[in-house]
Amino acid sequence: MTHDPHNSPLHTLMAALTQALGDVVQAQAALARAELVQALRKIALGLALIVLALTLALAALNLLSGAAVAALIAQGLTPGLAALLVAGLLGLCALVFVLFGLRVLRLSNLTSRRRSARAERNLCPPERRAER
Repeated sequence: MTHDPHNSPLHTLMAALTQALGDVVQAQAALARAELVQALRKIALGLALIVLALTLALAALNLLSGAAVAALIAQGLTPGLAALLVAGLLGLCALVFVLFGLRVLRLSNLTSRRRSARAERNLCPPERRAER
């Protein structure tokens, strides 16, 4: 016996539609969960690789600093003065990077404030704009 939707009562069709809609929603939720898990795995892998790279970079910086101190000692400086010069130079570089990073962060905050103010102006009714 075939099922003809034209001869079915309305409540049967509505029940079938509700069931189909529920199935679609469940399938979409499962797909979203799977995509989220995949994205989180990629993020975790990326962060792990960045931590590994930073660890290797710190080890390399330590070796390069030692080599720079040794080279300055070979040029006739005392070990203390050579270490002080290398540490001072690295400290100065770190300070420049921190100041530049803070400047970049400050500029991004100002940009977002401008966008917020512009959005507020655009959403405000014209009669209220005259009050401001």
